[in-house]
Amino acid sequence: MRTAAIQAAIWQVANPDRVVTVKSNNLNASQFLQYQTYFSDYVSGNYTSLADANDRVYTITDQSRNPMRQTFAIGWPIENTAVPEPGAWALMILGFGAAGAMLRSRRRDLAAA
Repeated sequence: MRTAAIQAAIWQVANPDRVVTVKSNNLNASQFLQYQTYFSDYVSGNYTSLADANDRVYTITDQSRNPMRQTFAIGWPIENTAVPEPGAWALMILGFGAAGAMLRSRRRDLAAA
């Protein structure tokens, strides 16, 4: 959502003579308000609310400022990364150990035959 707001704001900044219409589409009221806040902050140059350490946003801009080319924003949120719990780690290690033991015993059986 943040990247979409930034992309719309880039269009507004790059094309000041055109109006960018922000529509809610499938967003609920609070999400749409957050989207509008991101959009307004980026257009006005207030980047403080966009400086979230969990998000990575990069812009790609044509250096020649050719009006026939477009500026893009690329980003992804990193806020909902899942970290395995200790029990899950134990099961993964046990599973890899069991798989390794099976491979070793199978090689031994093939070598003996």
